[in-house]
Amino acid sequence: MTFIIHSILLFLVIFNFSTAYSLPPCDGDFSGHCKGTVNHRNGEKYVGEVKNFKYEGKGTYLYINGNIYEGQFKNGIQHGFGIFKYVNGDMYEGFFKNGLYHGQGKATYSDGEIYTGDFEDDLPHGKGVYTYTQGNKYEGDFEYGLRSGQGVYTYPNGDVYKGAFKNNMFNGYGILTTVGGNEQKGEFENNQFLDKEK
Repeated sequence: MTFIIHSILLFLVIFNFSTAYSLPPCDGDFSGHCKGTVNHRNGEKYVGEVKNFKYEGKGTYLYINGNIYEGQFKNGIQHGFGIFKYVNGDMYEGFFKNGLYHGQGKATYSDGEIYTGDFEDDLPHGKGVYTYTQGNKYEGDFEYGLRSGQGVYTYPNGDVYKGAFKNNMFNGYGILTTVGGNEQKGEFENNQFLDKEK
């Protein structure tokens, strides 16, 4: 919730700043800093700020496949805060670096799954929360798209595992507590409980 509020505030700041001054229209000359429309031969289109023949500042890019990006650009690519809407219903709202998801963001997928947290190179990386379609939920560390590090995994029936993860599975020391109160505490390997703690 905090991330969403911060995102909205940041978007409003960017929007207000961009509308606080009026850039001149490009009128076919993209050598300066102006606002205009670039129509590509392949049917794709860019509308927004241009500087020295590159997308720079706030703009919207419409892809030929129906995808839409709206947000900040730097040196011609997505960089800064933006929203990427995919034609299949997926959506990413957050920060970009050199055209990739990087930093705080929220990814909402067409199947109902949601990830909110840190990204690096388009993948969940760092701290985050992933909610799955079946109702299970993971909150903790990610490493390039995989659950790796320390985290909490909650099953739809209320069972909870808290402990170490590696490659998306329980690996290392952890505690698995069932909704009925039963507990397995000790070492796990590839989701299998090995032995009680000594």
